[in-house]
Amino acid sequence: MSHDQNAGIRCFFPFLIKDFSFIFALKLAFESLSHNFIVEFGLGLGQGIVHLRKVLYNQEMLRAFILVSLLFLTVFFQSVQAQNSGSQEDATGANVISEFGLSSGKILPNQIPGMTEIIGLGGFRFGYRVAPRVFIEGGASTGNGEGVRYKNGFLSLRADIPVETIVGTVFAGGDVIHYEGVGREVKTFGGGHVGGGVLALLGGTVWFRSNMKFVVNPGTSMYIDFGLTFRFP
Repeated sequence: MSHDQNAGIRCFFPFLIKDFSFIFALKLAFESLSHNFIVEFGLGLGQGIVHLRKVLYNQEMLRAFILVSLLFLTVFFQSVQAQNSGSQEDATGANVISEFGLSSGKILPNQIPGMTEIIGLGGFRFGYRVAPRVFIEGGASTGNGEGVRYKNGFLSLRADIPVETIVGTVFAGGDVIHYEGVGREVKTFGGGHVGGGVLALLGGTVWFRSNMKFVVNPGTSMYIDFGLTFRFP
């Protein structure tokens, strides 16, 4: 080997060592970054799965899932029935005599002892026409959450107000409320309510209904719900 070649190798060797050191350091950093990323990703994925399980088992989500499933199923079957019969539908409900419905919603409490958080409720209602566009209706709603057990039974007088293809509603009535607040004994109260909402025909006998109800005693509360109502001539 010539003197020039030996000199070239001696000159190149420090740079070669430096390059290998840089590559080795980069490899260690990448492995460390990859390890941290994998650990964080695994922890995040595990927490996400746990959260998803909580959501899926949550009573409110279950009620919403059931209502949405019923919505799609009933609209589908009612649409098929309407197409087969070729009948005309009354979007104002002028021919309705009786009705039955399911609902789900949220109650917003105010100055109710032992009940300070919003909780979800689910329930049912039924109605019967007593005069043109006037119904007497009753029902119940119940729910547990944030350490509170809440049940409400009600009876209302409701007036329907058609506006083109939507039916507005106004109602008022009485309530019996049975609840157990946080750190409180189980109590039963009598109260009253006023409210309003909308009804919209989905197909056949199936209607969408949404309400906003203001309840007095104990304290005050606002209950907002939605659901399906089956109305029969």
